[in-house]
Amino acid sequence: MRFSVRRDRLQNAMPLMPLAIALRFSVRDNNVDQALRVLKKKLQREGVFREMKLKQHFEKPSEKKARQKGEAIRRARKLAREG
Repeated sequence: MRFSVRRDRLQNAMPLMPLAIALRFSVRDNNVDQALRVLKKKLQREGVFREMKLKQHFEKPSEKKARQKGEAIRRARKLAREG
């Protein structure tokens, strides 16, 4: 009985990375370096690098809460400076 509960939990667990990322970019005039720059910029904008970094290790709920609170404070300070 205990095994079936674990198996259900594993089946309902969220995957670490999304299965597919729908980004499209083109290579013009065989300029692969430029295409890589465009791809990296799009990935950066989508937050893929940040998500990968956060998913490398388990983050305790208390650490996650503290990180999110700090991010909210930084966002509020930035808005106060600009607006």
